[in-house]
Amino acid sequence: MEERRNYYRILEVQPDAPFEVIRHNYMLLLHKLRLHPDLGGRHRDAALINHAFDILSDPEKRAAYDRKLLKQYDIVTLGMG
Repeated sequence: MEERRNYYRILEVQPDAPFEVIRHNYMLLLHKLRLHPDLGGRHRDAALINHAFDILSDPEKRAAYDRKLLKQYDIVTLGMG
């Protein structure tokens, strides 16, 4: 089964967001919005957020993920601008 989750949507960032924005939203989701299991969130949600951050925070993994999205949706660019 093909992975259909969009890591940019999970972290609530645009595809052209810099690392600082991705990190900020990651921290916001887990801590301030209390999605971390230690703060009352569900383990499944935290695991998904952690996985999305793992992919988007690593330049090589993010580039591979972006190429996959471009191919999957048959588009030229992921940027919003």
